[in-house]
Amino acid sequence: MAHQRLRKFNTATVYEGGKIANDMCMVVRAGNIIFLRGQTGFDLDNRFVGRGDAAAQADQAMKNVKVLLEEAGGKLDHICKITTYITDRAYREPRLSLRYRSYRQRSCLARDAGRDRHRGSHPNG
Repeated sequence: MAHQRLRKFNTATVYEGGKIANDMCMVVRAGNIIFLRGQTGFDLDNRFVGRGDAAAQADQAMKNVKVLLEEAGGKLDHICKITTYITDRAYREPRLSLRYRSYRQRSCLARDAGRDRHRGSHPNG
């Protein structure tokens, strides 16, 4: 089965310093399965949104997910698994509120993973 790669980019043109040049993409479609690259507080034009605001960053990530899925022929209702990562337990509530607002009526598996700077890795973020 051929893979379709969407939103291709090279790391040398996206990341500061540009010393390593890897060809990458934001989305891979393999038949009817769509894989997304991890999304953050960067918009799809590589501008950072919500500095210091975990909820704004999570909101931007979900906006990206919606656009990328639609470009690949999918939609939010098709999501069956989400894994989120947070760097501090304090960011869990703003991100959870957004996720439940976004997926309230959808059936999907969700896993939180995070690193609490005081307690080390914790599987429930």
